[in-house]
Amino acid sequence: MVLVCSNQRAEGSRRPSCARQDGGSLRRWLKRRLSEEGRREQIMVSKSGCLGICSAEGVTLAILGPSTRRLLVVDPNTDRELIWEQI
Repeated sequence: MVLVCSNQRAEGSRRPSCARQDGGSLRRWLKRRLSEEGRREQIMVSKSGCLGICSAEGVTLAILGPSTRRLLVVDPNTDRELIWEQI
């Protein structure tokens, strides 16, 4: 399972917002790529609320598997292949 933070903070909030960092397009890309690779039934991708790591540098992901638990902050445009390698 991959959780993609989609938290939307109020305008002027002191903490960054993953929704403003393009988390939605990253989630859509992951779902599309999994479908193209025939892995959509094996790995679920879902949006989540705040995962507790708020960075102005990217979107927070949680990768959860039988033996894997990772939190990553990624650039939704340039880190796509890195994300793909992690899942």
